[in-house]
Amino acid sequence: MDPKIVRVIPHADGSARVDLVPGLLNSRGTLHGGVLMALAQLAQEHSCRVASLQVRPLRLNVTYLRPASGGGSLEFRSAFVRRGRRLWTLRTEIVRPDGVTAAIATGTGTMSAAAAGA
Repeated sequence: MDPKIVRVIPHADGSARVDLVPGLLNSRGTLHGGVLMALAQLAQEHSCRVASLQVRPLRLNVTYLRPASGGGSLEFRSAFVRRGRRLWTLRTEIVRPDGVTAAIATGTGTMSAAAAGA
């Protein structure tokens, strides 16, 4: 995978889209799990920026449900599960072009010192 070809297209609501170009796909024509995880992390960082949060990620867990095949784009829809004073949890649903969920990423992190008011 060539990182220069990754194009995350952010939306104002905190969601994002990534076009599935051939350079992102493995020999089977699907997105490798590690690439999918990295894209989910980028989508979660975007969602935090839209929410005006200065955060530091601590952990990211991905549950892979179905292959993300080539052609079209993936939608990354993020929503806060928990948004406390110090910790946050964000759930990102990764949706294939056919509308089926390919994976669910759950990220946990901490607010930075500036964001926490320290």
